[in-house]
Amino acid sequence: MQGLNGVAKKVYECVPIAETWRAFQVMAAMRHLTGSTPDAQIVSGCLTKLVDAGLIKKTGRDAYQRRAVEQKQKPQEQKMTVVAAMTAPQVEAKPAASPLDLIGELANDIASAGESLKRLAKRAEDVALMVEQDREANAKAMAGYRQLKALLKGLQEGAE
Repeated sequence: MQGLNGVAKKVYECVPIAETWRAFQVMAAMRHLTGSTPDAQIVSGCLTKLVDAGLIKKTGRDAYQRRAVEQKQKPQEQKMTVVAAMTAPQVEAKPAASPLDLIGELANDIASAGESLKRLAKRAEDVALMVEQDREANAKAMAGYRQLKALLKGLQEGAE
């Protein structure tokens, strides 16, 4: 939590523990909490960062749920829990995620990457159009400059 920026902390506060919410529900909660409309890409990035940090979990496509965060214990308490853990009987480990679940997560990641690539392509196209418009404006200005130069040269030759 300490490494998160202010927006990510607000996104974290808006994700519930008891149920899973989609990104648009988190955005609506942020709008209610802060009074301003957050950018969808920023919220999506914060959610991804929070998932990577292990503070929230992604359950299905675009559904998020907050994980309960435990407070850090003091060093002396940590030593006591280590001793207690050593004497406690071994508990069975949770079964690993099924391959189908992993494939589903990969498909979601690929779909998200595809959407990001589409947005980037659109932005690149917009920039290319702006560059073309600037180039055309510069070409018109250069033609005007050449006409002016020719007129001035003609006036100069006529005055001599």
